[in-house]
Amino acid sequence: MNLAFLSKDYPPQQVGGVGTYVTEMSRLLARKGHQVFVISQGDSVYEELLVPGGQSIRVIRVQPARLSFMDLVRDSHPGLVERLEYSWSVSQALKRLHKDIRLDVVEASEARAEGFWYYLTHRNPPLLIKLHTPEYVAVKLNQTHRLPYWRGAHSLEKHWIFSAHQLVGITQAVVDKVAESYRVRLQGIPLVRNPIDLDFFSPNGVAPSDSQPEILYVGRLEFRKGVQVLARAIPKVLSQCPTATFTFLGDPCGMESYVSETLAPYMERGAVQWLRGIPREELLGYYRRATLVVIPSLWENSPYTCLEAMSCGKPVVCSSGGGLSELAEHGVNGWLTAPGSSAELAQGIIHLLEHPDTRMRLGRNARSHIIKQYDEKSIYEQALAVYENTATR
Repeated sequence: MNLAFLSKDYPPQQVGGVGTYVTEMSRLLARKGHQVFVISQGDSVYEELLVPGGQSIRVIRVQPARLSFMDLVRDSHPGLVERLEYSWSVSQALKRLHKDIRLDVVEASEARAEGFWYYLTHRNPPLLIKLHTPEYVAVKLNQTHRLPYWRGAHSLEKHWIFSAHQLVGITQAVVDKVAESYRVRLQGIPLVRNPIDLDFFSPNGVAPSDSQPEILYVGRLEFRKGVQVLARAIPKVLSQCPTATFTFLGDPCGMESYVSETLAPYMERGAVQWLRGIPREELLGYYRRATLVVIPSLWENSPYTCLEAMSCGKPVVCSSGGGLSELAEHGVNGWLTAPGSSAELAQGIIHLLEHPDTRMRLGRNARSHIIKQYDEKSIYEQALAVYENTATR
């Protein structure tokens, strides 16, 4: 099949789960012999990424256009204008690509409406939208939805979602959240799990130190990611487990000042550190060194942090918000806590630090669960069935 992904985030400017997903899925499809194209943001116009044992991935880079008819609202609605101008460039690239290479399916996320202009006037190739997390949901969780341009962005996103020929979920939680947010009934939406490289994200067989346990957080420093919940939990943990250390790996996203100010005394003594700009390939070493990984999000769909940590055989202490409860089962292959509860989060971390047998059992079960549920062959067959069905619409 000829498939194209629309993803503003893609290596080397890979940010967040959508960019990670497109990276993994495009590689998987290329290995299976499909022609894969990615339209993303960047300076170079065209490049080919070699995939061992498969087809090359063709990447088309575009920059946002400057649309003069947007000047009247450019200052009052900058976020909306940015989305529409970037979508214009993506849509022009998609039009040229489909003319040259007849595409079977175009896949995009629901956020940013990256092919909005193209699908205003075209029905082919069929559009598949995979539901990661609507921006409308994210900004409400981040409490930034009162900014004036978000009403327009919300309407744009809603139009984009329901212009798709096919919607696909990753978890049932995200399907339910979209239905709730847009007050529609969504039935029969297929679920396709996100692929992950199980050979790369794997245990190294070395048990972390019990005397100096390391707790790892991976993700943007963002309100909806629950970094404030973790920041409030850390003093409680260190009061009972004084030799523990916490590492935040992630780029600033509005909460860096809160974290730095709240945890300043602990940072000064080396109990807490924050590192940014860590490439995904370098995360493996941090996962392997960690005693456990914490995911305190207020709501999540299917975060790669959870998949990567579990694939590395690490116990995860995570909130039960959204799809996380579909990824980890409490007391079996993870430890779930109530979203927003720093007391429960601290209690969960302390419990696993004080019970190494439980911690090790959860880690082993986590790896086994990921191997079983995220087998490449199974995910590929799920995805291919959806692509083939979409292509006939």
